[in-house]
Amino acid sequence: AESLLIPPDEAPTAEEIAAVPLSLPALGWNLRQFQVSNAAWAVHRLGSILAMGCGVGKSGTATAAAIAAARVGKCRRTRCYIYCPVNAMDQWLPYCVELEKEYQEVHIFSIDSAFNAAHQALDRSLGGAMIVDELHKLKSDASRRGIAIEKLRNGFEWSVGLTGTLLSAGAEGVLRVQD
Repeated sequence: AESLLIPPDEAPTAEEIAAVPLSLPALGWNLRQFQVSNAAWAVHRLGSILAMGCGVGKSGTATAAAIAAARVGKCRRTRCYIYCPVNAMDQWLPYCVELEKEYQEVHIFSIDSAFNAAHQALDRSLGGAMIVDELHKLKSDASRRGIAIEKLRNGFEWSVGLTGTLLSAGAEGVLRVQD
């Protein structure tokens, strides 16, 4: 439990804040201050859960955070893998354009088929970043995709999870997602 307690004076460094891109040109928009702050916090903590409301730019915030994480050396620029529901895969394509400027390899995978890759021992020496969209779908300890994403996460140095509906996961689901 102590590891979950964050000292009140802990904050992202000036370098971590400065590394967050203020715009994502492939998308044609600028990040708002709350997105920059959330991205910098995710960089600082080696990842985070972005439990932000629906439609407020979680994907852009996660993209900016992954870019900043690579820029400050929190993870290697080898790869950035995005796991999301099948119906969101096309939505991630413009974000990949931005991520490809920082990472050598960028791929989108279905969260529902993550268990197909989990049996492979992902070599942590490859490093990189992992983004998991619709994190609340992993709320069950017994779900194959939840177990698979947990195993896959161990192959990356940095990760961020996105959910607009974390509270609907219930207390047990929230704890599972945080694990």
